[in-house]
Amino acid sequence: MPKSDKETKVDPFVPHPFPPPHLKKRSFSHLLDIANDAIKQFGETLASITSPKQIFSPLLAIEAIDSLESQEIEITFKNFIQSPKENKILPIYDYLEALDFACSDRAKNPFSKGQICKIHNRIKKNSAPNFDRGRYRTRQNWIGPKGCSIHQAYFYPPKVSQVAPLMDQLFKYINKDEKEPLLQLALIFAQLLIIHPFMDGNGRIARILVPLFLYQKKVLPRPFFFLSSYFKLDKLKYFQTLYQTTEEEAWEDWIRFFLKGIIYTSKRYKCAIKQSSFLYDQLRANLPNISSKTCLSLFKHPIFPLDRFKGSVADLKELKRLGVIRQSRAKALSFLPLLKILDQFHKK
Repeated sequence: MPKSDKETKVDPFVPHPFPPPHLKKRSFSHLLDIANDAIKQFGETLASITSPKQIFSPLLAIEAIDSLESQEIEITFKNFIQSPKENKILPIYDYLEALDFACSDRAKNPFSKGQICKIHNRIKKNSAPNFDRGRYRTRQNWIGPKGCSIHQAYFYPPKVSQVAPLMDQLFKYINKDEKEPLLQLALIFAQLLIIHPFMDGNGRIARILVPLFLYQKKVLPRPFFFLSSYFKLDKLKYFQTLYQTTEEEAWEDWIRFFLKGIIYTSKRYKCAIKQSSFLYDQLRANLPNISSKTCLSLFKHPIFPLDRFKGSVADLKELKRLGVIRQSRAKALSFLPLLKILDQFHKK
């Protein structure tokens, strides 16, 4: 990569005023109402769930897998939870670690450079040199086809000297209380990717900021909401509408696309979480002698070796008798009802 803007002989993007001052709100106001209603219903479902961390665990893994697909890391959920921690899938574990870090009590803190850099440091733990991890970029980067040179790129983020002031401006806007937080979030997400403050991992940073923002603004009772699956449905439209905000200042197209993602994701997660929670309640009702700890461990690790089963021999026998657990020839145990829910979730 080149060492300076002069050496690259490219024209880094000069951002327009932010937030955009003349949005045509009528063009997306109806969609915004639908999105507000959808995420409100999802939030009510989220608030009703007991032991959410364990029940959500497989959904977090699916989010991490979807988020890394653009990095050519392709693996199914079932294969991921059974695979050893080998180099090719370490970025997925790094993303999960960053999610866990970001969605802890730190989620209540105002957004800042320190916070975002700590998240980035974890995201790139095993896939970036030390001088690029957890630090704003110190050289020009670019966006284009995989493996392209800087002169083949289709977008050049702002020059290095603008990164810090643009990010400071963005943090001020993030920490403001606006009347329409979903609209605010759509603008924040795009602006972060326009600035591209890190050499790599900016998309993952933006996606992690989504649940943190919704939690901080009290839109959701927990920081749990991920858009990666939606963005990969139509990658071309995702990139087109995002970068139309820079070429044509066409923010409205991006906002509509983003709001549709809020609606799609709200319904999708609401369904999966309700099904998973109902399954947990059924287990507790039908198997009163099996501890809640044993039941929750099935949600956290729906496929696991026999020697890692958390319950007693009698518990395992009863679960097998009811058809809840099946043992493969390789002696791996599978929590079938949950795997069925997750299969349906990931196919949508």
